[in-house]
Amino acid sequence: LNIRPASSTAILSATVEEAATFADPSRYLSDHPKNNVPPHIAALVGRGLHTRPDHPIGIIRAKIQEYFASLPDEYIVYDA
Repeated sequence: LNIRPASSTAILSATVEEAATFADPSRYLSDHPKNNVPPHIAALVGRGLHTRPDHPIGIIRAKIQEYFASLPDEYIVYDA
């Protein structure tokens, strides 16, 4: 979920290959000492839980979108 002001000049682009890279759970698993993503959380990546209205992540996403929709400025929601 990426929310930006409608007046923003930022151009967002992602190829299918880049999207697949973000959806790869192994991307978030490493032996780096600052890695705090446990394997069971990394396994949830790419399942689209944020798009399910009855899932807790989907509920939080909806609340965030409602908040930005209530502001006087117009915001555009980019969903990855």
